[in-house]
Amino acid sequence: MSDSFNQPTFITSFIDIYRQLPSLWNIKSKNYSNRKEKAKAYQKLIDYYKTIDEDATIDKVKKNK
Repeated sequence: MSDSFNQPTFITSFIDIYRQLPSLWNIKSKNYSNRKEKAKAYQKLIDYYKTIDEDATIDKVKKNK
């Protein structure tokens, strides 16, 4: 895990992005069970994570969320 992940500004922004993606956390969301929508949502988190770790993967995002 990158030391940058522990920076308050990165964590705050990461959480803000996550909150904007209800298909990942809101079981009442119509897209919660939609695998394609979840993949798109995870890709947004991966893209942001790549700002501190160019080797970011879905597994790294899931481990750190």
